Amino acid sequence: MNTHPSSRVSASACRGKRPAFTLVELLVVVMVIAIVAAVVLPASSGSQATALQAAGRSVASDIDYARHLAVTMNTKIRLTFDVSGNRYLIEPVDASIQLPASPFASPEDTAGRQVIRLDDFPGLGMPVRLAGVSEGSGPPATSYTLEFDTLGDSGNTEPVYVWLACGSGQATRYIATAVMPVTGETLLGDVTAAAPGSAVAAASLP
Repeated sequence: MNTHPSSRVSASACRGKRPAFTLVELLVVVMVIAIVAAVVLPASSGSQATALQAAGRSVASDIDYARHLAVTMNTKIRLTFDVSGNRYLIEPVDASIQLPASPFASPEDTAGRQVIRLDDFPGLGMPVRLAGVSEGSGPPATSYTLEFDTLGDSGNTEPVYVWLACGSGQATRYIATAVMPVTGETLLGDVTAAAPGSAVAAASLP
């Protein structure tokens, strides 16, 4: 009986040559899933609290993504928050390093920089804006750089709070995404009517 062993070996060899995903590619997929879950799922409600919570989770996902990039690419990654532009940037400290392509690419993106504008967040129901970034109990700054090293450590000794706002005047509501020191873990605070930097707002922090 002819069992054609060479055919079996050939088929097995072909199966063994399937391309594998890289860790960075898998990281991008996880980021996509996290952002879709954070923004699209709560989109049925147009309340300020819902919009702030969805935007806060998206910011947290991007911060987690930047931290994991620093670890998986073995290079320092920084996020630069720009309140006046209502945006933040993700880029390597070493300008010669390129980032993996983002499925949410902006026309402003380059090979070494990703630009995320809060105005482009989908499904929020109402506009959400950056309100400032603070360290610990300090006042919020309108421009701030957060940097992760190759171990995912931000080097901060206090939590960093990325504040978001929705609404205007007395109807303005706020929420903070916290980046914990050493671990870089992100936590979402509670929605509050108190402006960032106030003692009342501090009670809403995670």
